[in-house]
Amino acid sequence: MGRLGDGQYGSVDAVQCKLDGQVYAMKTMPKHTIRRAGAQVSLELERHIHILAHSCAAAPIPKLFVAFQSQDSVSLVTSYAACGSLWDRLCSLSDEEDQAGHMSASEIQWWSPQMIVAIQWLHDQGYVHRDIKPHNFLITDRGRLLLTDFGSAAELHQPNQSSQRPFVSRDLCCLPIGTPDYIAPEVLLYAEDAFVQAADEDRTTHDPLAIGYDLSIDWWSFGATIYEMTTGKGPFWAPTIQQTYLLITQYEGNLQLPAPCDEGIRQLLQGYVWNIL
Repeated sequence: MGRLGDGQYGSVDAVQCKLDGQVYAMKTMPKHTIRRAGAQVSLELERHIHILAHSCAAAPIPKLFVAFQSQDSVSLVTSYAACGSLWDRLCSLSDEEDQAGHMSASEIQWWSPQMIVAIQWLHDQGYVHRDIKPHNFLITDRGRLLLTDFGSAAELHQPNQSSQRPFVSRDLCCLPIGTPDYIAPEVLLYAEDAFVQAADEDRTTHDPLAIGYDLSIDWWSFGATIYEMTTGKGPFWAPTIQQTYLLITQYEGNLQLPAPCDEGIRQLLQGYVWNIL
């Protein structure tokens, strides 16, 4: 029926069942892409998260109906969100006078609690998403949000003496997983440290429970998403990815609240996400 979107590891198409005419979303991932990504991508984990959602009627996650594979690819068929994504909504607000579409404060206040509920649901199941962005929040025909695309998700290990929060194994923090405009500084710093360790055999560790970043990276990305919904532009946008990464790692000198900023949005960014502001 048509392409819904393309991601880092595959594509999503709208498909229709020939038996009953029902429309579904089908995510297809080439096997060579999956192999190249290695441990950073887990199809088994993505399928498991969808199965968890299927067993919970209130889960803000698309329901998985079937998973299958061919010689060259793996596919997941899930429920279809008829109204696109938050990114599609932002794009629909763009016009010739306002190149960067942005939402009203009242609309953001409608979507943001649903975003928080969806992210928190995933964390409560013991996983961190690692790619929170407007593209991954789907809008149903009832005006409800569904969090999707768990190809980059990772399991959270329970706190221990070295960590007060659930954390991701350091072995899964070796690459800058996520989308540049929304990625948290910890993700970049752990990836940089892994690169340095790889060049220093004396520092290399393979402890599967060595502590990496924690679930706060999703809340950082949530904050970047809210910022973009408010202004139409990401807080660290730059002409190149390298410049964006530099702005993120030096955020204390580069991060500012959008101006003008609704008081409710200001409180959301300051109190819930970026208490450094």
